[in-house]
Amino acid sequence: MAYAIAFAQSVRKQLLTLTARERTRVSDAIEEQLSHQSLVETKHRKVLRPNPIGPSELRAGYFRAFDDVAVDEPDTVWIRAVGRKRGNKLYFGGQEIRL
Repeated sequence: MAYAIAFAQSVRKQLLTLTARERTRVSDAIEEQLSHQSLVETKHRKVLRPNPIGPSELRAGYFRAFDDVAVDEPDTVWIRAVGRKRGNKLYFGGQEIRL
């Protein structure tokens, strides 16, 4: 089953804080990993403990994309946040976020 990819409004602002090369890397990873089997755990995708951002995480190098497949839209993967991981800290749009 192919999934449509949708971005939350806040993600667009977060992506603008990345360079064009970084945006391409994140976009390519999202398309490759989430468009066909978004509910399957892989080496780069895992389900997280309950948190306010999203139930699962996609890793692309030191970038993280938090996503969700909504119950009312089972054929759409919503990207809720995109950020950068530095050590054990996570940054969205340049601001540190604690999970």
